[in-house]
Amino acid sequence: MKMRLALGLAALALIATPAVAGKKQAQADADWWARLSSSKPDDISDLIGVVDDPMETFVRVDSRAVYQAQNMEGGVSKADSYLIAEIDRKTGQATYTYVFHAVYSARSGFRLVRMNAEGPEGAVPLDMVNLPGDVDGCQRYGCLFAMEAHAIVPRAVLDYAAAKPADSPWKMRLAFDGGHGDRETAPVEVAAFLAKVDAVTAQLAR
Repeated sequence: MKMRLALGLAALALIATPAVAGKKQAQADADWWARLSSSKPDDISDLIGVVDDPMETFVRVDSRAVYQAQNMEGGVSKADSYLIAEIDRKTGQATYTYVFHAVYSARSGFRLVRMNAEGPEGAVPLDMVNLPGDVDGCQRYGCLFAMEAHAIVPRAVLDYAAAKPADSPWKMRLAFDGGHGDRETAPVEVAAFLAKVDAVTAQLAR
């Protein structure tokens, strides 16, 4: 997943890197995005994780390894996101969550206040929860803080995202204090994620 920030967004302080490093990161991200967008769901199926813990009442499926693979290709990312599904063992019902992870400086005034997903009929407002943040590390000029926000996504919205053309990313609008950012997810990532969810659900039903 990648992000395009609106010009008014003070969260550009999220990634305070020199210009040269920024250009290298941007090129690496573009190369990764091109490879991902040209893939098929089966090509990245192994990156969709499954956690089947018998001490839990649900089986978890997530696309976090896609995000981690992007980091390995393009360097350390200060802002990224992925999908989680929790499938109830007894009913087979799944709850789908969009996770946004960010590292920011206190000076940025970074606070996420709203998420809207692109849906088949336009913007879909999502129920969102900001998780407690933590210190990510401190240096000479101050500390960085990590945060995560989780938003529940209807299955119909994810089905729409998965069916989009490969070159037409699924968009998520993140509204912050003082601006907004649009995140883009490759349809193939959503398609691979949903295929794994459906496979796990079918196994639970046997």
